[in-house]
Formats: sequence, structure tokens, C-alpha cells
Amino acid sequence: MFRFSGIRLMCAVIFLSLSAVLAGCSEADFEAVLSPPPGEESDGKEISMPIWGEDTDEKEGTPGRSGWGEGEEPTQSAEAGNREGEEIPRNGVESVSLAELPRFVFQTGDGHLLLLGDRVELMNIHTFETERCLEDTGLDFSFRDFDSCRFAAGDDDYLVVGNYLRMEKEGDSHFMTSSEEPRLILVRFSRSLEILEVLNLGEAMELARGIDEYALDSRGTRLLCASLEGCFLYDLEKRERISYPMAEEKLFAVSSLGYMESEDRVLFTAFYDDGSRDYQHVFGSMNLDGANLQYEKKQTQEWGEEIWCFRNFALIEDGELYESGEKGKVFYCGADGKVREYILADEYTSVQPSETGKYFAVQSREWAEDGRSTGYTVRVYESESGRLIQTIDCPFSEAGEDTMLCQCIVSEERKSVLLLFCDRETEGKPRFQVVKWAE
Repeated sequence: MFRFSGIRLMCAVIFLSLSAVLAGCSEADFEAVLSPPPGEESDGKEISMPIWGEDTDEKEGTPGRSGWGEGEEPTQSAEAGNREGEEIPRNGVESVSLAELPRFVFQTGDGHLLLLGDRVELMNIHTFETERCLEDTGLDFSFRDFDSCRFAAGDDDYLVVGNYLRMEKEGDSHFMTSSEEPRLILVRFSRSLEILEVLNLGEAMELARGIDEYALDSRGTRLLCASLEGCFLYDLEKRERISYPMAEEKLFAVSSLGYMESEDRVLFTAFYDDGSRDYQHVFGSMNLDGANLQYEKKQTQEWGEEIWCFRNFALIEDGELYESGEKGKVFYCGADGKVREYILADEYTSVQPSETGKYFAVQSREWAEDGRSTGYTVRVYESESGRLIQTIDCPFSEAGEDTMLCQCIVSEERKSVLLLFCDRETEGKPRFQVVKWAE
């Protein structure tokens, strides 16, 4: 997963000055190692997240409105356990061939996988049988051309929201261009995949600019979104929009959004202008109605561009770029607003949470001493403690370098990790490798 914090900051600075002036696994060759949890949970390095509803002093250098004290000494970080355990038996791995490579795969929470690409497929997560498939969606776009996508399951429907921008190659060059403006599109499906609604959200909210960042609540009733015009909440049932007063607080270029339902809090990362043109990428929160806005005044971490919010906690991506052999981080924000930092076993490319967020997976690349990549490793962690639960090794030596790992799906329902693979060059031979958790 690529990170664009530097590019986003450069774009934000330009805007501000203008306006204010595991690749390589075969179908059967996996080695999975279970790392038993330590006797005690790791506490993790704690970062002083703004406390919800607390009136605080705004004096710089104190845990004031921002909640971050300047110059605070960090406590010991939680480093995930990395002890090797017993090998998972070969019969713990199965392969499932797919008709086409999906662009996105979502767990629906009712025993299915929703596969989105040129076609839309509803697959039973236990049997991997296709229960419903739209070969021709009748839409004027393909989900394959979405550069991002969010999913929510309502009481009797599925809701998909994605940013669509079809890119085409410019002649014989390597450059990709588009003749269209990006569109944030909502598609509502029935549980049997009947298309109930298609909506251009930018037009519905009467926004002149494209929507850069967005997030759904768990039931798909409300949408958080941000563009160069500001940050908004859109009620998908009432079709009403409210604007958040973040610009008044010198916050701009929101780079991630999430909603923690138990606390009725919106979490975000954005850039903060303290007047010195030394733009800080900061983390903050506010009530769903925009009240009680709290945020950092100094950048304390290299925040990533993804927040995964669940009912009473959130996982936050690390925005730091790591060299081979270095160790990455994931941040855990609890219901009390405190943030803990987990040190991973290796560098990573992306975080893939399970359905309820109880676990998350990361993938890293393995390297030989001569600098050659030798394969990928997928590790599964427990979110609340940061403990390493399982390691899945995927060496090139057993499968060659023509296979690409597209996505990791951690399923609490199946107690399995589903690894989506295809051929690197052709994107052919798509398949799931299903690795069961060791008992």
C-alpha cells in the first residue's frame, strides 16, 4: 500500500497558498506458524489522546485542548510476540478458484463474501459456492475502476460507496490519464443483489469539488466526507448535509475519517496550520454534530491515511515508511480516547481488520542478504493487546515470482485467513488460499 502523506501535504500547501495565500505463493505451498500469546497482555506505549468531553487548558506544551503534552517522554512500547510455535498441518490450507479477479472483497456479516469487479458476486463464506452473480450489472461503470471503496450492511440491504475514476493509458507512454472527473458513487443492493439505488454523492451534496476522504457508519445510514471545500456529515436517509467547523480551527486537508459509535465520536487526521507555515499532520476527534472538537497542536506521530473504526475502538494506520528489516507500528484508540502504539514484528504494507476488528492482518516482504525479495509474510494480531496470533509464510522459492497477493481477509466467522492471489502480469488465475487458524 502506498502512502501519499507527502504528496497530500504538498497539494494542501499549494491549495492553502492559492486560497489563503503475498506475492509469490503457490496454491498449496504455505507454511503457517502459530505464535502462542504471551502470559500477559502488552500494554503498549500510551499517547495522550484528547479525552472526550473534558474541558482543558489551551496553553501550549500542556495537555490542553489538543491533549498532547509537548516534550512528553514515551513509556515502553508494546512489541508483539514473535515466538515460533507449531506448524499448521497442510490440510489446514485449501484453494478456491474464482471466475474473475475482484477489485474488492467484503465480509457481509451474514455468512457471505461480496466480490466487486466487472461483475458482482455473492459467495457463501463457508462453502465458497456462488449464491448470486451479476455478470452484467447494467451500471455505466465497473467497480474495477474504483480506487477506494467502503461497505456497510443495513437491516435488509448492502451499501457500497466508492470513488470512481477510470484511467486510460496515454498513447504509448506509461502515463495514465482520465477525461472524467472523479465521482463518489453510492450503490445500494438488496440481499439478493438487486440494485436498489445508484447515487452520485457529490451531486447530491451539491459539492463543486471531488470528495477525497469518506467513511460510513456501520449501518450505512450516515456518510462522513471531506473535500477541498471542507468536512461534512451527510445523512443518507434524510438527505441532509451539515458542515464541520474545522477550517475555523486552522485544520485543512483531512486525510482520514472514522466514526466510533459507542462514544458518538468522529476521529480524523488532518493538517494543522499554526501560522508558521510549518504544517503539522495531526490527529483529533469531535462529536458527530461537530461539537467538542479536540486535536493535536503538534505532530506526535507519522499518522497514516486510514482509520478503521469499530463500535468502541479504532485502529489507525502508521504513515512512516520503513526500510527492510525495520519494524512498523499500528495505533489503537480506545473508547476513553487514549491511543496506544503497537510495534509489529516487521515493516508492513497495509492493515486488514476482521469483521468486528478483534484481529487485524499485515503483510511484509522478506529479503535475502543480497537485497533480493524472497517472498511475503502475513501476520495476524489481536487488536486489544497487540499480540501476534499467527504467522503465514509465503516464500518465492516454492511458487516463483509470478504470483501477486491482492488482499488479506481475516474472518472471525470462518476462523481463517483468506488470501486473494492472481498472476502478477495477467491478473489471471484468481483464487483464495484459505488458511485455517490452528486450534
